[in-house]
Amino acid sequence: WSEPKNLGPHVNGPFNEYDPAATPDGTYLLFSSNRPVEGEDAADEKAWPATLREELYQNDYDIYALDLQDAAAAPRRLDVVCSRANDGQPTVSPDGTWLYFASDRAGGRGGYDLWRSRVTLGPLAGLMPPENLGLPVNTAAHELDPAVTLEGFGIYFSSNRAEEQTYAIYYARSHEVFQVVRTRRLAIGHILGELSWPLIGLILALVGLALTLLALA
Repeated sequence: WSEPKNLGPHVNGPFNEYDPAATPDGTYLLFSSNRPVEGEDAADEKAWPATLREELYQNDYDIYALDLQDAAAAPRRLDVVCSRANDGQPTVSPDGTWLYFASDRAGGRGGYDLWRSRVTLGPLAGLMPPENLGLPVNTAAHELDPAVTLEGFGIYFSSNRAEEQTYAIYYARSHEVFQVVRTRRLAIGHILGELSWPLIGLILALVGLALTLLALA
């Protein structure tokens, strides 16, 4: 590894910056920060979980994105996904279609929940309003640190839902999409074998009619 370099005042400021994560295509850097938001009053909220042990009271955390292809661009707050509560730990699914994050906003199951926003127009563009992942992923306890698997059907996260109240790593698999299992080219005999006999008869009749018409032409 090379010597780490501070990203400087272009990204870092007098407030806290956490949870860096690059988009899969490498065009954006995501992070969370409790920097003041123009037009909002500072909230007497506990700091992001990474600093809970410090017992600090600071502004709520929001998610920001930095365009790595534009040296002059300033980090922009992702207003669609941010709330007056704490929002952070962003990560984008490998195919770039979902932005996952953790938040203690209203409307969840309690504590910090995992949320996601659909990306409809390329890297972090056209973000849709966030949706809660719901049960059984989210509970009245805390769910944090989402990490989506490479194929996009599973998610790892940490939670203190157990009686011991210590954090453990959990895994959940999505049932909303169908995974492609068969990827090899199939033989024609195998394809015909999966068709019903009436359908095969119709196909053969149509082929015979086509050959007859060609012969008469």
